[in-house]
Amino acid sequence: MECCGHVELLCVQCGRPELIKGVWIKPGAVVIDAGYNPGTIGDVEYNPAAQRARLITPVPGGVGPTTIAVLLAQTVDAVEARCSG
Repeated sequence: MECCGHVELLCVQCGRPELIKGVWIKPGAVVIDAGYNPGTIGDVEYNPAAQRARLITPVPGGVGPTTIAVLLAQTVDAVEARCSG
């Protein structure tokens, strides 16, 4: 995963626990781990990555709550659109 060390923003969702190793992260990068695997483990090796990244989303509690909020907002919008016309 040589390419990981060159990027400022790394978004990961591959469905493989801790596939992305912390040592691969460019120092100061922003890491968004959208993966969720059994045992509440993300796709990024969290502790080593957190040592190198400027910001990193935790698993659990990272992108999941935002995803749910957006889906609920879209559901409300769809219901309102259907009921108003």
